[in-house]
Amino acid sequence: MNIVAYPNPFKGNSISLMLPIMPQDGKIDVTFFNNLGQETLKTKAIATYPAHVIIYENKLFELSAGIYFVQLKTKRGVYSVKVLKQ
Repeated sequence: MNIVAYPNPFKGNSISLMLPIMPQDGKIDVTFFNNLGQETLKTKAIATYPAHVIIYENKLFELSAGIYFVQLKTKRGVYSVKVLKQ
């Protein structure tokens, strides 16, 4: 399943993700991994209809510029998308 990240590349402390399906309870565990596979940030998000996730996290400012893989874990499965931080 494809996840769309907007904006991509992103900067600042927020990024929006569009999921192909709505999570059962709307709760999502979000983990950012760097290009070496190291966990760099872990947070939670809540999906809104229609499966739109906005991650607003002050710690996104702390991430260095580069490529990250965002993992979204829901009761329906685990999804990931590659994003670029400017």
